[in-house]
Amino acid sequence: MTTLAAGAATVDITPDWPISLAGFASRTHHSEGARHPIHVRVIVLESGGDPGERQRTVIAGGDFLNWGAEQAPRLRQELATLAGTTPDHVLLAATHSHSGPQTSFGVHSGVGVADQRFVDLLDERTLDAARTALANIEPVTVVRDQSNYPLGMFRRVPRGSGNVGHELTRQGPVDHRLTSIRFVTGDQRVKAVLVHYTCHPVIVAEHFVSPEYTGFAMSHIEQQAQTTALYLQGFCGDINPDWTGEGRFGRGEDADVQRVGTALADLVRGHFASAGSVLDPVPLTAEESPVDLPFQHLPDEATLRANLDAAPPVGEWSRIMLDHPERRTPTIPLIVQRLDLAKGCSLLTMNGEISVAYGLRLRERTGDTVLPVGYSNGMIGYVTTAEQIREGGYEPVDSTYYYALPAPFDTSIEEKIERRIAELVP
Repeated sequence: MTTLAAGAATVDITPDWPISLAGFASRTHHSEGARHPIHVRVIVLESGGDPGERQRTVIAGGDFLNWGAEQAPRLRQELATLAGTTPDHVLLAATHSHSGPQTSFGVHSGVGVADQRFVDLLDERTLDAARTALANIEPVTVVRDQSNYPLGMFRRVPRGSGNVGHELTRQGPVDHRLTSIRFVTGDQRVKAVLVHYTCHPVIVAEHFVSPEYTGFAMSHIEQQAQTTALYLQGFCGDINPDWTGEGRFGRGEDADVQRVGTALADLVRGHFASAGSVLDPVPLTAEESPVDLPFQHLPDEATLRANLDAAPPVGEWSRIMLDHPERRTPTIPLIVQRLDLAKGCSLLTMNGEISVAYGLRLRERTGDTVLPVGYSNGMIGYVTTAEQIREGGYEPVDSTYYYALPAPFDTSIEEKIERRIAELVP
């Protein structure tokens, strides 16, 4: 008979020096302090049964934009070695907070400049958290709950629409389902909880480090329930928070972060009082497969040189393309990973900012047994639908400059991605 055990830990990763924050080109200088601490959280799962059948899965979550593409493969290998497993059983997940330090060295400076000192600290403390989690593994039962949290709002503005993006209500797909997966010990303690929701953490754009509403909620749950709460961000590439409740966008203050985060935490705490759905343990399994996403075209050197003095972000993007010709490749790999955590409970992760439509289709097709998780194991940039590519706008076109991609993606990516998802989740 298969059994499941879990260990967990939360570690502070707040930099105590001024640092470049990731996510907004409007920022003009380094951080001026921290509104609240930011953390890395690690949950280690261990399935067992017959002798020799032990398997472990490591899930690490951080309060920042994403794990650096240069950092992720090495850290996943180190965590796998530490846990006695393989890298495909390691998930590096980020909340996608736009108020944490930049971790990627290969992106446009407009969205933050990575600090090697912080990246080293993040590596060290993630491994420390994993060691602590491995040291406190104990048997658990898996319980799943779900409720509704109407925070997310479709944000897309196609090019040429005339809508600047901050006043008019957007009509489009959203995913308001809030899912918690809690790991409960024999004495009914919540050892750890995975919290899944789908919405950008972009309430504030200050020059202060902040865990945003996602990390604030997790810390609130941890303080109230003496547990480890790890947030899994859904496919929210085109979903922003309607934190005003008025159907419009804009930037708020830290009080708004706390209010929204507390509301999210209270909903999850409400799950703890529910019997929920008890899920049978299964052997922990993982599968990972890249799909090469083609670009529409590649920039030629003459055009790049002609644009070196162009207004931001084009000038710096041209310099990156010239200095790093290896980036001018016809495709880039999207890493798709499936992790099975319990019977009827799996994660499907991707290293990109994925449009919500992909997640909605996945959840509907699988009866909501597979949760989509973006911002995982590195980052390649926005991955939109074919229709959005044809429409244009920020996500499929303008963002390519900030992620230092050679061009927008070809419309064929949607079919390729859906085919790969179907292969991993039959």
